Amino acid sequence: MAEGQTIAGGSRMVRYAHFVTLPHTVFALPFALVGVTLASYRAPVSYVAIGWVVLAFTAARFAAMGFNRIVDRAYDAKNPRTAIREIPSGTMGVKEAKLL
Repeated sequence: MAEGQTIAGGSRMVRYAHFVTLPHTVFALPFALVGVTLASYRAPVSYVAIGWVVLAFTAARFAAMGFNRIVDRAYDAKNPRTAIREIPSGTMGVKEAKLL
C-alpha cells in the first residue's frame, strides 16, 4: 500500500516521484508562484524567470526531501507506516538516493 501517493506503477521514475513526494511538490508550487506574482509588482518578470523559479523550487524540494529520507531511514524502518518507503523497504539504496 502506497503512502498517500497517486502515481501508479513500479518504474524507476515512479519510484523517484514517490521518494520525493512529487505530488506534494506540485501542490506547493503555486505558493512559490505567488512570490513571483508579488515580485512582479516591483519589477517585470519574464517567462524565463518563471521557468527558473519552478526549476529552483522543484530542485530545492527534491534535495530537502531526499536528505530527509536518507537521514531518517533508520526511524522510517521502525515505523510501520513509513517502513514501506523506498530506502527502508530496500527498493532504493542509500547511494542511489544520494545521487538522486
